Formats: sequence, C-alpha cells, structure tokens
Amino acid sequence: MAKDCPDLLTVKINYPISCYGEILETIGSLAADAALDHAIFCHGGSGVARVHFLPDHADGQDGKKLQSLLEEILKRCEAIGGNLIIERARPELKKTLPVWGQQREDQII
Repeated sequence: MAKDCPDLLTVKINYPISCYGEILETIGSLAADAALDHAIFCHGGSGVARVHFLPDHADGQDGKKLQSLLEEILKRCEAIGGNLIIERARPELKKTLPVWGQQREDQII
C-alpha cells in the first residue's frame, strides 16, 4: 500500500472502550468536514484503532488540513483519557506534530 499511496498518513489512537462510538464518530465527522478520504480499522473491545488518511492534493491545502485534523483528534483523545501516535506520515508533516502523542503526567520516559 505504501508503494501505491506514498502520501498515506496512518495514526494509531487509543481511548477508553466506553468512548468507542463517540471517538470514531468524531473522527469520521472531522475527516468529512476536511474532505479527506479515510478508513478506520478497529476492534470494538480493544480501545485501539488505526486510522488511514489519503490526501488528494487537489487544493494544495492537505498538509494544513491534516495538521488541523490531527491536532483536533489528539485533543479529543486526550479529553477522554486516550492518545494519538503517528505511525506513518510525510517527514514535513511529522516535524509539525507530536509524533508520539502527548506525554501524560503519570508517564515517565
């Protein structure tokens, strides 16, 4: 897939299982608002999902749209006790985002 879609962006999100429907609905709504094609792969009982975004570059704004979208998803995940990790993205986009998500106060690295 990486060969066929070099601009594919993949994130892994985690969230409390009780928020499963809410977070996936939010991601779908935000992606639709940004006019970005996406696919969500998840298992209902794990609290983890992978989301793939495929920018089309037609309007030249995909980098900004993706950055705004990911910042909003990260904010929503954090608000419910989850996080977002960027697994695959163009290097210039990775430089503008917290690739490993937000460090929590109870997490020592």
